[in-house]
Amino acid sequence: MTPLSGRKDWPHTWKKDAQAAWLQTRRQREDWSDVRVIDGSGLIDWLHSFPAVELWLAAAMGFPAHQIKTPEQRWSGLRTIGHPPPLPPALFLANRDAACQKLKEVFSRAALQLKLDTRYPGQVADFVAAYVTEMEEEVGVDAKGRCLVISGVDGWDAVTVLSEAHVLVADFDLDVSDSAGARLLEKALRAGHAVVFGGMPGGIPHPNRVAIPNPKNHQVKEALEKSGYNEERARTLAQRSDGNLNALLSSRFVDLEGVRERPGG
Repeated sequence: MTPLSGRKDWPHTWKKDAQAAWLQTRRQREDWSDVRVIDGSGLIDWLHSFPAVELWLAAAMGFPAHQIKTPEQRWSGLRTIGHPPPLPPALFLANRDAACQKLKEVFSRAALQLKLDTRYPGQVADFVAAYVTEMEEEVGVDAKGRCLVISGVDGWDAVTVLSEAHVLVADFDLDVSDSAGARLLEKALRAGHAVVFGGMPGGIPHPNRVAIPNPKNHQVKEALEKSGYNEERARTLAQRSDGNLNALLSSRFVDLEGVRERPGG
């Protein structure tokens, strides 16, 4: 194997029909039984199709992949909790218009940091994942390509050295009032990344912070109905959780008798 695809000056990767012409010429020489080209984009696509290999390669390269997820991966796990039926993004965006606007500014690079006030830190990454899922296709493709959810300091240190600017979502306690947390934030910002993190409500108002309040009961009910729950079941879950998404996630798939929710239920 000759690592031509690893060369930065490889001229055939993106030119239309160039790879096919190059391959035809080399195959006609009959120096080899076959000649193939595996370029970087093709290799990446293949790795994405085999997550186990992708994670193995990341670990072999010393990359803490277990602490790094894309919004798509986060949403894929979140939406199927208790599936079927799946959860809709609207459930995590309801009653959060102000936060959605602030997050939009982060993805447009109008702001480089955003603190989301919440008593439930895990909801930060859930909110961002739902927001990215609902983005219009044109801007959503870019957001999905440069947004990462980080669940630990090792992962944070690994991604902050990336040369391309990303949106980093802290899915761990990034306490910027503490010197260690402040250093992590500064490290990311200095490298040109935007940062989204959570924190307890209260304190001095700041243009770079906004609350992500719980949805209203009627909003929970409407979202669950749209996802496939019947009206009575959606109403019961909305009342029992009282808008608390953590409580909803832990109880929504168990019916009143303790039996797992069935399709259409």
